[in-house]
Amino acid sequence: MSTRILVQSDFNLRRICGDKFFEHVEFHIVDLEEDEVHLNISPPLFACSGLHTLLSLGELVYMFGGCETSKEITDIDSCVSENPTDTFYTGSALLRLTNNHKGEWCKNPKPIFGPLFASATCLGGKIYNMGFGHLSPQLFDPTTDLWEEITLPSELQGCTMSLIVLPDPSNDRIILHLEKGSLPSPSICAYYPNSDEWKLIVSDFEGCAWDPVSAVADDVVYFNYEKCHTLVAAYDLKNLKWLDVHVSHTVVNGCYIIRENYKKLMYLGDNSFCLAAPSNLSSSILCAERCLIFFVKFRVERRDSVINVVPLLARNFIFPRTSYVCNMVALP
Repeated sequence: MSTRILVQSDFNLRRICGDKFFEHVEFHIVDLEEDEVHLNISPPLFACSGLHTLLSLGELVYMFGGCETSKEITDIDSCVSENPTDTFYTGSALLRLTNNHKGEWCKNPKPIFGPLFASATCLGGKIYNMGFGHLSPQLFDPTTDLWEEITLPSELQGCTMSLIVLPDPSNDRIILHLEKGSLPSPSICAYYPNSDEWKLIVSDFEGCAWDPVSAVADDVVYFNYEKCHTLVAAYDLKNLKWLDVHVSHTVVNGCYIIRENYKKLMYLGDNSFCLAAPSNLSSSILCAERCLIFFVKFRVERRDSVINVVPLLARNFIFPRTSYVCNMVALP
């Protein structure tokens, strides 16, 4: 079970190179069990935007998205040659983590092009990018550093998709929320890489918006959203119904467990999850220099149609030189 979270933050100290502005993107490791944070585990990454997809494969952390065309990368190349000791984001990046809470930048993998976040996830040691708004799946194999297209069945062509796609390793599949195209209503679908099959799970999923604060485990999708009556809501993908969720207690480590404003839900393994809520310690993001992140780790216990949420710990960490938190991912 994972207890470490990699946090990607942005500091509004801009580097100017020609007509381009680059932001300082920094990386930190939070250890929930040890109640400690390791700041700036690697040299900063200089990027035109802090909005990228962050993915973890063992000790390797991949970043994709944020550059729309190869021309954007060509324009950045001149900045790279003028600043050879710095690391610039050029449509992809690869960070290798070591045992002493340090990271080193490696040769960038082959990029993918899209405006902002790639709707991507990891499964079985490979990376699957399902597209940027429109369903257009690709497979990345780290051993070959190549992307290849995944064929779509005719009934899914032209579909749009929600931002987040969810790995479901216990069923060797990827869960997606799709709509439009030939679908009569918003639906939950699954892609099975081993058999290269697409299956419709729920043909009419309109119980709530497919919230980006979500994760899946043991055939249940967990959501946290503003109108959630408990810490999370739970939808059973096998029996196609909402489950009754109860929280065993609302205070842990002396902290009251709030229900709203979480920005990330991460599955840690062994029926445990982590919710994270970042907040700027300033009235304006433009002058913010510190950010606080509140983490809640909890375990879920299921009995028939009831999910019992058991909060395990709550932690607060303050990150200096941080205007806002861009992304985070659970580490093995």
